Amino acid sequence: MKFSEIPNRLTGSSTPFGGESWKAAEMEIAVAQRVIALLEDRRVLYAPEEMEVASHCVQSVIEIRHHLLDELGKLDSGSDLAASLRAMRADCRKFLERVGTDGREGIHHANVWGFHNWTFGRALGKLRGHLASM
Repeated sequence: MKFSEIPNRLTGSSTPFGGESWKAAEMEIAVAQRVIALLEDRRVLYAPEEMEVASHCVQSVIEIRHHLLDELGKLDSGSDLAASLRAMRADCRKFLERVGTDGREGIHHANVWGFHNWTFGRALGKLRGHLASM
């Protein structure tokens, strides 16, 4: 946080030994709102697994990572929101590493049973669980 931002973020104080109240920077609020709007519209995070096409899920997760990177560039790197967005990107990266991003390794329609479908389903479940807990 820059020194010049302190008066805008300070919402109260107490006496005699200190204690301040802070509000989130307007930029952080705007970034958080955009990220929520992005994620709430991504089927990969909520549609029943058996209705998903794995290659579409991979593409959606790649797009999520790109959007998160763009939003990270607008934040102070030490903010709590930036740390959360970095953790979300890491979860997306783990998903992509597990299922493969080239459209071949483990990328099959979710209605096909077998090892690849199990790998995809497990990776998708972990991604959804981690992002939902943030």
